[in-house]
Amino acid sequence: MKKLSQKGKQRNRFIWNLLFLLVFTCSCSKNTGTIHWITFIDTNDEHIGEMNENARKMLYKHFINVIDSSLSLAGYKSEVLDYVGNDVTPEKCIEIINNLKCEDTDIVVFYYLGHGSHSENDNTDLPSMMLGEKELVGRAVPLS
Repeated sequence: MKKLSQKGKQRNRFIWNLLFLLVFTCSCSKNTGTIHWITFIDTNDEHIGEMNENARKMLYKHFINVIDSSLSLAGYKSEVLDYVGNDVTPEKCIEIINNLKCEDTDIVVFYYLGHGSHSENDNTDLPSMMLGEKELVGRAVPLS
């Protein structure tokens, strides 16, 4: 019988630990939920719209799809609410947030890509999202 090298022992330990983790994750999947992706990406902006569309593709390829793939192994479902172009409005954003239904085990990721600003009366740390608006005239949605 051939004796395992130190690297072989480490590899076997790693494989057993990985199998244990997978079995544990699958046995706990009864309590898993949904990851809700809410993306608002202003692709209509004449100055940054094309860059935002490219960033959107990168976001999905290198982040959302990767996270979804990993979480699916733990039993999570994915719900993607993706708003671009003319759908990027303050009213749509407020409607989506107010109507979001979540369980205790759910994960919510909100991603906004577009302009933001502070109004004259705004003394918060975070800017308000312009959401496709040309001016900040009381319709912008605060990040807070």
